[in-house]
Amino acid sequence: MFDHRPLKLHLISHARNSLLSALHSDRNRAMVRFSNFECRILVDGNPLKEYIDAGDAVAIPDRLTPPTTIVYILAEEGKKFAAEFQVVSDIGLSPVADSVVWRLSFDGQPLPTGVLAYPSGGKGVQRSYTYWDEARCSWLEREFIFSSLDVTEDNSLRDKNTRYDSLGEIAVMIYRYKTSGPSGALGVGAEDYCRELSSAVKLVHEKDCKGRDISHRIETSQPAPSTRPTAVPGTYIDPLESPHVIIKFRYRSERALKGLGLIPRIPPPSPSPEPNDMHAPEYMTRKELLAEVRRLHKAENDPTIKRERPHGEARKRRTADVEVIDLTGDD
Repeated sequence: MFDHRPLKLHLISHARNSLLSALHSDRNRAMVRFSNFECRILVDGNPLKEYIDAGDAVAIPDRLTPPTTIVYILAEEGKKFAAEFQVVSDIGLSPVADSVVWRLSFDGQPLPTGVLAYPSGGKGVQRSYTYWDEARCSWLEREFIFSSLDVTEDNSLRDKNTRYDSLGEIAVMIYRYKTSGPSGALGVGAEDYCRELSSAVKLVHEKDCKGRDISHRIETSQPAPSTRPTAVPGTYIDPLESPHVIIKFRYRSERALKGLGLIPRIPPPSPSPEPNDMHAPEYMTRKELLAEVRRLHKAENDPTIKRERPHGEARKRRTADVEVIDLTGDD
């Protein structure tokens, strides 16, 4: 049996150094490069900016955990998205493998099939998944969409037997693959495993996402007609439960990213002054302020200027030797 551990330790050492060095040069990236693999999430055809938290950017593997890198992205409700992937070189692949299969997993639920990629190939994009619908006796596909997640405090609605460790994550699981023939349509029996994903989580208890500030989930679009998928025969070098490499995108709201310190908190702009407020002290130069102080000082000592009486104060009037108080006021 081929021992993958030395190769994985070399891989994680190389990947960790390259990823952590990027933290100091470009903290907000638009493409994850982990070892010789590149991946990003697209919305409206444009790559989402990625935010790296140095605390969990790279997970050091053990015998059971594959090398893993984690980045954060901004999720907007109602936006369709796609994953783009590319194999940059055959480092870590040749001679045991000539390609890789990358497979998406949403919130801990893997898609039924993966996508083949070669080191010499271009970028592959997946924006939907295809499955066999038994009731319609046809192949259908559904696109990927960011949606809102409802959070409740009602303890009667909490399912304590369900774990939500992967909630809020898009995982790209990468497997080394050795092809043995040309591509062709999926063989007999594909209908048995290319099934529709189970219903996505729509409601969780606040305790199940405590400390993670998760407010979004992933759902799929209404089904559309599709064709039978194609496949390339071959052998997986890595077992399905232990991928060669994993790239995780933790999708969060803007508020959550600010809470993590990945997006700066920008104070709201000061309201623009009204046209007649341009002479307010905060908009005056030092010279103008001094001139205004002199003007006010002069007005204070000018006996010809009538001063305002406080509201309700009676006006005093003097005659020869008798002081008379006028109680009629100004009315």
